[in-house]
Amino acid sequence: MLHFLDVGANEGQTFDCYLSSHPEYDGCHVWCIEPSPRVMLPLLQKAYQLREKYQIHVCPFGLRAFSGLVPFYMMATGSPADSFEVTVGPVMQCGYSIDTYAVGLREFLRYVLKPHDTAVLKLDCEGSEYELLTCLLDSTSLSYVTKIMVEFHQVKLISSMPGEEELKRQFAEHGKALENWPY
Repeated sequence: MLHFLDVGANEGQTFDCYLSSHPEYDGCHVWCIEPSPRVMLPLLQKAYQLREKYQIHVCPFGLRAFSGLVPFYMMATGSPADSFEVTVGPVMQCGYSIDTYAVGLREFLRYVLKPHDTAVLKLDCEGSEYELLTCLLDSTSLSYVTKIMVEFHQVKLISSMPGEEELKRQFAEHGKALENWPY
């Protein structure tokens, strides 16, 4: 079984800008992981529209190294694109925060992936990609992952995490390339 994990699904743009032009994903399980309540209605509408083409699972939580509540900072502009998660650092002065639940990456992958399954991972998670990739390197689930696409953000939210180039090097040592997510 093929799984596409869309971490940072936002309003479901991955369907339009990527999945629709890759028929090898037709019929696969698509896991839309999105903690922002601001974009949940458009995401659910997109999932409903595409319910016959994919097996869609909308997950209203974030992914992190460990499960628990985390602050999710929302910009005051009201634009769905102006929301982001912050785990370490100064309190944002330009918006407000909500507490949202995050599921541990290893726990989530153990739940989703069964023997002989494969997964494609897309990460656009506003700085948390460094933590998630570091966690994935230490996971037995890495062997299930056949492709990893990442939008690296300029700021690492946890300074002790390896940077983009170091992560690319470490994944290459495991035979996995980190591709850029261009959307």
